[in-house]
Amino acid sequence: MASRIAYFDPVAGAAGDMINAALLDAGADLAAVQAAISGIAIAGLRVSVSVVMKGAIGALKFVVAANEAELPDHLGPDDLLALIARARVSATVQRRASAIIERLAEAEAQVHRVPRAEVHFHELGGLDTVADVLGAMVALESLGIEQCFTGPLPASAGLWGMAHGPLPLPAPATLEIIARGGLAVVAAPAILPRDMELVTPTGAAILAEVARPGLPAMTVARVGYGAGTRDLPIPNVVRVWVGELLTASPPSGEAVTERASHIEQGELG
Repeated sequence: MASRIAYFDPVAGAAGDMINAALLDAGADLAAVQAAISGIAIAGLRVSVSVVMKGAIGALKFVVAANEAELPDHLGPDDLLALIARARVSATVQRRASAIIERLAEAEAQVHRVPRAEVHFHELGGLDTVADVLGAMVALESLGIEQCFTGPLPASAGLWGMAHGPLPLPAPATLEIIARGGLAVVAAPAILPRDMELVTPTGAAILAEVARPGLPAMTVARVGYGAGTRDLPIPNVVRVWVGELLTASPPSGEAVTERASHIEQGELG
């Protein structure tokens, strides 16, 4: 039987919300994603989707919301892992989601030269990360995806204002995740402003955990478009192509190595 695969096409970059939206637009189970996220039962955490236009392309927008008055002051990696453990999802989804959080924590710890225990995520940012990570893993599982691939991530340049002050682009944590995950990068389109974050740490961590670089020979059954927040000179979207693998050969012709994204019996393994 042919392997069911997903290819991520990061047209204008990649962020957790964009990846979720693309998978949902390609037919992932929205109710399952919403149930997994709201089931954490913290600060009224919830997600919704809407159709938006990015240039001439219609896409889904994935929105995470919470009750601001109930937000925790800060969340560390172990806090996020505990929230994921509370979700009513498969063991495979929990394992994959937890591994993504670890990628984020390890990258932040390396960049700031602090122990992992001192890494923290700010208020809604931490809950947003949990929602993005859980949602993406549930969405992939609902689509029955067995392998994931990704195109090269567009790398911007210049400086970007962040919580720690101006930092070089790609953001140091993002670049650390890309390096550790073996993802491919390419210069961002020249039409885009230089000082713009195109790939977020969460987006990079999701792709590093489930995908490997390249476009294999495949049939395409469905295409999903996930919208980013800003309006850019190009459509601010991630595309996902869902279909079946036509050959066991990897995109580059190199030897196949089993990746953590391989799914056993329809679940991410």
